Amino acid sequence: MKKTGGSIKIDKKVLKEADALMKELLDKLEISADVSVSSGSYSNAESEEEEFVDVVIEGEDIGVLIGYLGRNLRALQKISGLLLNHRLGLDMEKGDFVRFVIDVSGYREKRQTSLYRMADKVRDEVLASGESVELPPMSSYERHMIHTHLAEYDDVTTESFGDGGRRYVRVFPVGESGEKFEEKGDGPSQKSEKEPAKDDEFGDILDDDLTDMDKVDDDKPETGNEKDE
Repeated sequence: MKKTGGSIKIDKKVLKEADALMKELLDKLEISADVSVSSGSYSNAESEEEEFVDVVIEGEDIGVLIGYLGRNLRALQKISGLLLNHRLGLDMEKGDFVRFVIDVSGYREKRQTSLYRMADKVRDEVLASGESVELPPMSSYERHMIHTHLAEYDDVTTESFGDGGRRYVRVFPVGESGEKFEEKGDGPSQKSEKEPAKDDEFGDILDDDLTDMDKVDDDKPETGNEKDE
């Protein structure tokens, strides 16, 4: 296995191990589904090509793998990724790792559409009020999607605040920033009296495109480390 960018190059050995791992996990969960494993790539912030293992799971009645707002899917991806890297004998602390992405029944595309609709709604609110608005806590992957989507507009800016599983995006009108926001006593270095918005405040947007998914209400917070955006 060779390195590409900050991760390990995906070869046949990696794909074979990933395929066996996912089928083993689904078998232990007593879930019948079709699994396809391939390699994918994207350009990171330094314009370097990063490869990842792309896992697609399809089947009937497998919404439990997704969970409420994708929480089970994120947990499955986290655990599977750790197991795969361990089985490959990689030392993640030394920067040797395989990136691992799972999609279930096209959920990620639906979630992306919902997040973009949420971002557009918040942008409208910011422009109408002239005040910043915060979104619900999200994973680094979802925050990145929000930042990238709203970066297409020149009338708002975005910044991330918070720590760990409570990290979220705040949308600002142009001319206002996190530094100015911090001066108001409501920034990331000071405790805010107002909690970040919750998912259910945007429930009509988030759930609209997901009604065909079986969702499980899982209120447990996410665990593990995530890369901040």
